[in-house]
Amino acid sequence: LIFLRRLANWPILNLLIIGMLYCMFFWFPDYDQQAQAIAGKEVPILDTRWTYDLPAVTNLFADLGEEGQKIYQEVLSFPDRIYPIVYGLLFFLWLIRLTRNRPIAWSLLALVPVIAVGFDYWENTQILAMLSGENVLSETIVAQALVATRGKWILVGASILLIAGLSVLQWWEQR
Repeated sequence: LIFLRRLANWPILNLLIIGMLYCMFFWFPDYDQQAQAIAGKEVPILDTRWTYDLPAVTNLFADLGEEGQKIYQEVLSFPDRIYPIVYGLLFFLWLIRLTRNRPIAWSLLALVPVIAVGFDYWENTQILAMLSGENVLSETIVAQALVATRGKWILVGASILLIAGLSVLQWWEQR
């Protein structure tokens, strides 16, 4: 824990913030534009949605076509394997930093983004399986992917709220 508390410094957090922003505003939008161009319209990918079902997935894949699905697979296979590590490590270290002067049990809050990363990888695995073209598209796999997507978003949101709340608490105590 001492090592993690030392690692949770502003230069490292700033580097992770830059990495996260790069992914959000440059890397993913580039892939998104390619998919939109192929589909000829806006097609929000499953990772960004709160809800979807088998007909919505089938429609998305039809809109993307074979070429768009390959781009989606490429995103899930590389950038979306790195991005969860970046945001997960950022939120984890930020929470370690915010809990460093508190009882050690508070450090357990830093596990929330780690679990979010697990859900993100589970989601990616499910969507990649749906895109594999091996006739695995079913209500079951879509439902599993949806649980992973919602779990990811709930835990990412909880991580952000924890960072915000602990930041306000720290500010309040230092006044």
